[in-house]
Amino acid sequence: MIESQIAARVLPSKCREAVKVLLQEVYGYEDFRNLEVYDDLFKGKEKLQLSQGQLIEEVIMEAEKGIKGDSSVHNLLLTAPTGAGKSLLFQLPAIYLGNEYKLLTLVVSPLKALIVDQVEALQELGYERVAYASSDLSPEQKNEVYRRVRDGEVDLFYLSPELLLAYDISYFVGERRIGLVVVDEAHTVTTWGKEFRVDYWFLGRHLEALKNALGYVFPVFALTATAVWNPKGGNDMIFDTIRSLHLAPCALYVGTVKRENIGFDITAMTIEEGETYDKAKQRTVAARVEDFLDGHKTIIYYPFAGGIDMKLKTWVYPANWHWVASYYGKKDKEQKAEIIQAFKEGEKKIIVATKAFGMGVDISDIDRVYHVAPSGTFVDYIQEIGRAARDKNISGVAATDFNERDFYYMKRLHSAGAISQEQLGMILKKVWEIYLMKGCSDEMQMSLSDFEFAVRLPRKKNKLEYESDLEQVIKTALLWIEEDLSFRHGGSPVEINSQTLFADGYVQEKTGDAAFRKKYKQYMVPVEGVEGVYKVAFESLWENCFSEMGYREFKRDLYNGNLFEGVRAAAVGKHDVLLKESAADICFKLASLLKSLKDLLTVSLYGNKGKFEEDDLRSIFAAYDMDVPSAKRFITSLEDPTRIIAEPGGYLLAPIDGERIGDVSNVLFSNGWIADEDGTVYIYYASSDTRMHVATSTIDRLTDYCLHTPVDGLRSAASVENICKLIESNKIVTGETKQIYL
Repeated sequence: MIESQIAARVLPSKCREAVKVLLQEVYGYEDFRNLEVYDDLFKGKEKLQLSQGQLIEEVIMEAEKGIKGDSSVHNLLLTAPTGAGKSLLFQLPAIYLGNEYKLLTLVVSPLKALIVDQVEALQELGYERVAYASSDLSPEQKNEVYRRVRDGEVDLFYLSPELLLAYDISYFVGERRIGLVVVDEAHTVTTWGKEFRVDYWFLGRHLEALKNALGYVFPVFALTATAVWNPKGGNDMIFDTIRSLHLAPCALYVGTVKRENIGFDITAMTIEEGETYDKAKQRTVAARVEDFLDGHKTIIYYPFAGGIDMKLKTWVYPANWHWVASYYGKKDKEQKAEIIQAFKEGEKKIIVATKAFGMGVDISDIDRVYHVAPSGTFVDYIQEIGRAARDKNISGVAATDFNERDFYYMKRLHSAGAISQEQLGMILKKVWEIYLMKGCSDEMQMSLSDFEFAVRLPRKKNKLEYESDLEQVIKTALLWIEEDLSFRHGGSPVEINSQTLFADGYVQEKTGDAAFRKKYKQYMVPVEGVEGVYKVAFESLWENCFSEMGYREFKRDLYNGNLFEGVRAAAVGKHDVLLKESAADICFKLASLLKSLKDLLTVSLYGNKGKFEEDDLRSIFAAYDMDVPSAKRFITSLEDPTRIIAEPGGYLLAPIDGERIGDVSNVLFSNGWIADEDGTVYIYYASSDTRMHVATSTIDRLTDYCLHTPVDGLRSAASVENICKLIESNKIVTGETKQIYL
């Protein structure tokens, strides 16, 4: 029964005096605020007023049970609207537990910006016993943070789920005792955890295993502004989160999502006669922007980062560009910080952003949130409109001009990271094959190489990036399979662990005595031409020789050089490039290639007025195991870029009129292509070495041209035959000829 997962609340009538003193000393508040929560959603929608102080007291009491060795500690899950002061609810208990018991509180949070914002806010208040670790910090800075945590100088430590799962807990905390673990923005466990940050889904298992390994218990406090209650149907997020985070037994506090100071302005977008959807959208958004610039501070949400800056300039008059900025994931942190600061201070009135500008952004005087298109999920929408009117004295408006074609954006968002049915089937088949191969063992280790050909992701130049994408897809697929099996069988016959998948890599022995190789030589292959560097089967090495120490510990010690004296893992990408050939060999080959090309061009210049056959050029490159992309190639396979799918005859672009005249007459060449979200393609090209131009097409038209234009027969008769076929086909389309289907 779902109800059995709910623990009885232990709400004292008031909070202890020491906590009230901290409230005033640290935050400057005299009193706690009230939260509105449902009393018992299983029985009805009756509400009650809950003081922040009462909930803080309950969190502290559960942590104190853990200190005393009481196994009856229960966890907590709170949903409360954006702007309700959820950060205070876990920060104040953390400060108290640090002051009174020297306990450490871990805060697992999904976004770097959110983490930094909360840490800096506490530091500005004068509280210094707080720190965070993220990829933005240098190795030296992170090591200093870990030292401060281990030495008891930090009581409130923020980190990402990926970082927490990557290392043994002692790596961060040393001998410190954990008093409380907080999972902030807990809705991401069920949303992001099933899509693009799979480690979030494994967080609960890790925390459960952590309690067992440490030999003591601590409460987990999960908080979110958005969670769907539907225990008897689909899309339930409350109990999905409880199950995923292993929160049962859990004291549940479900607050109302509705914000009384946010209204809605949902309008049907009109498309005028002779107007396209894109033109209507541009006109509608531009009118909204003009209104928003008149005394409002506004966030405009756009679904994709690509083309966002170009769209912005079509919505805003040039005279107003200085009032507007864009915000999306690919901007560096300095740019993002500057934009947020300018927005806070009123130097910018409108931010056009993706959903990257969402959780954790706390600017109190935003009064308008506008969606160009529907959000990807209901959760995203609630988070996004929750940026408005965080000051209770401000009336906010969430606005949208809706058209049915807006769902185009939503479909693209959902299909971006989709895994096909075929891929799931191939992955499941591979799991079964590995299971049989390893003797039907109850536990087995799998690696990326086991699944590579089942998934077939596009290759990337950076091997580490490719393996990261591959790992994400595989772990997501395995998670879906696990969920499906659990649903079908009423329990989980399979459990996927959270270990990072890897198979092979390189190690380097620096002692010179080859002791590591002598002991584990069956797992190692020396890299030719480089002393002391070996390719190692990491999976087999750990599984057969180091499994007693735990996977994460093995990985950490291997890369830190602590696994075996004088041995450490080497960077894969570097050795894949540098260790194949010496620099001298590469220089020699390049010099030879350039000489051969020079000879070809010289002969052609004198003998054929600079003309030469493409096959001659190909033969030169082929001698060096290289290929020359043909100018005739138009479409190649995404799975195998060397395979040509379509090679239409004729030319794509040719100079006309004034484009023919210039320094080098009658030629043009492309400088770059940009594909917009609506399918429009902008082709930038130069003519005669004197002018720049832009041509427009669409992805559909270009695809149609490449796939349906016949291959050039290179003879007059063949060309005439192709033209006749095209004429007959056009007659069928126009209805001049009837087509008979057999």
